[in-house]
Amino acid sequence: MERTAGDEKAADEILRRTLAANPESGPVQHALGLSLIRQKRTEDAMPLLAAAANNSPQDPRFGYVLAIALHDTGKPAEARDVLKNTLARHPFDRDSLMAFASYAMDEGQFAEALDAAQRLNELEPNRPEFARLVQELKKRTQ
Repeated sequence: MERTAGDEKAADEILRRTLAANPESGPVQHALGLSLIRQKRTEDAMPLLAAAANNSPQDPRFGYVLAIALHDTGKPAEARDVLKNTLARHPFDRDSLMAFASYAMDEGQFAEALDAAQRLNELEPNRPEFARLVQELKKRTQ
């Protein structure tokens, strides 16, 4: 409620109390990490986002968000590693596949990007942009 009212400080305090009572809760760690990101406290958020991904591997969103944060803080190789781990557990998580394909392409890892693009195309065969991406990546891997 505090978050939707725009009171990030109050939301932060509630999340910290909740985390103290549930220190291994991935969802609470994730929520507090996002709160810190919104407060422009990215360095403080990173350990919480990592803990959330580790403590709740069943939720691919937590790995995806951690990877985006890593990438945005200049750690693209770590971001790809997190996405690889997330995709090993959730091979058809759309957001993780899209991020992985994009990051792999940025680093010239076209074969890895192709694998992700092919899974995206399998997941959503009616999306012509995924089919085009597969074709473009096939050309780059030949």
